[in-house]
Amino acid sequence: MRVAVIGTGTLGPSIAQVFSQCDKIERVYLCKGRESSKDGKPKIERALGKLVEKGKLSQAQIDDYLAKIESGNLELAVNADLLVEAVSEDLAIKQEVFEQLDQICGSNTVFATNTSSLPIQSIGE
Repeated sequence: MRVAVIGTGTLGPSIAQVFSQCDKIERVYLCKGRESSKDGKPKIERALGKLVEKGKLSQAQIDDYLAKIESGNLELAVNADLLVEAVSEDLAIKQEVFEQLDQICGSNTVFATNTSSLPIQSIGE
């Protein structure tokens, strides 16, 4: 399974990291949302590095997890089976992201959101 995580701020990299550690996931696409120009992969590298320092994971495991993650723009999501949106809690931004993704993703791609306060129905409109 291939998963795209949209958003490189606070939550996106953490979500991508968890997916990368799952054996059933072959590829994780970490995509920048419109509001971010930063690459979230270094954040994942730092977090996983701390687990190596604590002896919870080996460097070989970390290398395998990081090899699954590809970071870039929204266009990476075209290959995803599952898409998890984790951009800013702003309705207009979320709607714009989903509109763009709806145009590039396949009809079998499952869309999900990580919203905590916005109505799902409003995001989907």
